Amino acid sequence: MGKIKYLLPLYFFTISCNNHKQNTKLDKFTFDTAEHYSTEKKDSIITAINKKKYKNLTDFETLYLDFVFGNIQTKVTDTSIVTILEKIKFKKRVFDNSKRDELRKIFSEEFCEEEQLNACSPIYRDIYIFKKNKQITGIAKVCFDCGIITFTSKYYNWARYGECDRSIKLKNL
Repeated sequence: MGKIKYLLPLYFFTISCNNHKQNTKLDKFTFDTAEHYSTEKKDSIITAINKKKYKNLTDFETLYLDFVFGNIQTKVTDTSIVTILEKIKFKKRVFDNSKRDELRKIFSEEFCEEEQLNACSPIYRDIYIFKKNKQITGIAKVCFDCGIITFTSKYYNWARYGECDRSIKLKNL
């Protein structure tokens, strides 16, 4: 009984430290605005590119392909991403603030125990831009067909390949 008396406080201390650690990770990623930019699957731009058999493409078509195939790196310090998305005719939707907590959980750096392999080549038709005081704090590129999410923020970067149904949760928001 005497040993339990000493181990019990240690147990509660460990639990409280773990909970604090998890909340700290979520607190690092803050935003007051979440924007979703997307393009259709059966896009007229892709149709035009396919008709040209990827030859003699315009600068616009090349930029579009570079972006959707992930050849353009995204950095939170690069504010031109919004200009590029508008230029290549991605449609913008702003999330209601009631979705903020769900989005923070989806884009936290926490990893789940699931591991999933994917043989799909992603086409990033969905881009999420997170801002705090009009400054970009996070960027996510999503391919819902493959279930792949790549995320970058000031504090961490990660890629998910369908683990823990994050892409399904995101698609349903």
